[in-house]
Amino acid sequence: MIHAPIIARLNSLSRLAKTGTVIGGYVAAFALALIAVTVHVILTSGPDRDASSGMHAFGDALLFIFAFGVIATAPTALALYFLRTNRAFWSLISIAALAVSVTGLASAASIATSQANTSTSIWLILAVPQILIAPLLAALFILCSLFAPGRRDRICLGGAAGVECVTCVFAIVHWFFPLLFSASI
Repeated sequence: MIHAPIIARLNSLSRLAKTGTVIGGYVAAFALALIAVTVHVILTSGPDRDASSGMHAFGDALLFIFAFGVIATAPTALALYFLRTNRAFWSLISIAALAVSVTGLASAASIATSQANTSTSIWLILAVPQILIAPLLAALFILCSLFAPGRRDRICLGGAAGVECVTCVFAIVHWFFPLLFSASI
């Protein structure tokens, strides 16, 4: 098996080396996401960016979050591998994942039932970012379920990923379908 020497080497690392490797991976992910945003800003600079600076700043923030989320998959998988024997961690993370996914559904429900642009409640203000990060949360919960040692934890994490996928589908149907159909008319 080609992975056996790699797994043996990972298992032989000290706790400090494991921690340093994971933290180093997150630092590298942060730096690469920052580089991606910097390149994007350079490539899109001009009068349009100056005229709509707030919208571009929001787009840059989303680009950073998604770039960091994708690049940080490797150190996250490594951290989950190192934590695979810690039962308390997996119980806590599966419960937390279910709680977070329920807030995603509640966010989607609050947006679906609110009147357009008539409410500025704190829940509605926080609902939009929660729905926007739902794809990253779904991917994280799927990744966690792949490393979870217990069947119950895998089921909870898979269920949380499924709920986040429902939240993603809501966002697509509620926000993006109307844009597609109104542009084609």
